[in-house]
Amino acid sequence: MHAVLRNALQHAMREELVSRNVAKLVRIPSPRYKVGKGLSVDQVCKILAAAAGHRLHALYVVAATMGLRRGELVGLRWSDVDLDEGTLRVHQTVQRGRRTAPHPGRQD
Repeated sequence: MHAVLRNALQHAMREELVSRNVAKLVRIPSPRYKVGKGLSVDQVCKILAAAAGHRLHALYVVAATMGLRRGELVGLRWSDVDLDEGTLRVHQTVQRGRRTAPHPGRQD
């Protein structure tokens, strides 16, 4: 809420509607976020066992073992996998149904 008000007043200052942004004078504590804990090895094993035979089983294995974000997982193609080298390269991500390429970490 504070950030929205501060930004609105800053915009009003640029438009010369107000002479100063009083929201900048307010000191608020930084938000504290809870860091979620991942699944236990036992939980992952149970999930993968339950997903055995599912058409997305390979995706679940990659998700459980590689630490990729959802958009990175959905953006994977078989051409990103090199079974001979044992490597996986993320070349694109998907955000809300649209592909974004190239991936920021990509180095060609």
